Amino acid sequence: MNASSPAARPGVAIEDKAVIAAGASNGAAAGAVVNPAAARAATAAQAKADAAKAEQQRGKLAAIERAMGQIEKAYGKGAIMKLDGDSLTPIPSVPTGALSLDLALGG
Repeated sequence: MNASSPAARPGVAIEDKAVIAAGASNGAAAGAVVNPAAARAATAAQAKADAAKAEQQRGKLAAIERAMGQIEKAYGKGAIMKLDGDSLTPIPSVPTGALSLDLALGG
């Protein structure tokens, strides 16, 4: 194979039906012939799997919101506290005089 042939140059189309793979990122070895239709099908399958995963995630979040709503309805607002770094309220404390004890108690 000479240097000017299409097979010697990665990324050059061969007969409009296959291309030479430039890299091995999709599991194919560098220089392997890849069918563009198969590559599109794999991309479509990946997109479909991602959409299904996102839909499943939305379903889980909706179930959590429903459960939290039921708990707050039964036990009142504040029964469930979210762990946000911004919503921590400072709690007043009295110093003990021992710095290590104050730090251990969160003061």
